[in-house]
Amino acid sequence: MATMDTDTNFDSEKAEAFGDRFVSELYNGAVCLMASVGHRTGLFDAMSELAPATSQEIATRAGLN
Repeated sequence: MATMDTDTNFDSEKAEAFGDRFVSELYNGAVCLMASVGHRTGLFDAMSELAPATSQEIATRAGLN
């Protein structure tokens, strides 16, 4: 059975940087997904034609429940 050598010098700064970058990428992905949903459902078009409105008014204008 093969064994793996592990580095006992854990770099907490690199781990923290990785965690920060990972969370940032998840956030950016969620923003892209929500922008796509807003575009596909017509929410952005509806909002561009309305004065400031409630979420219910925007949904009604976009034909959504």
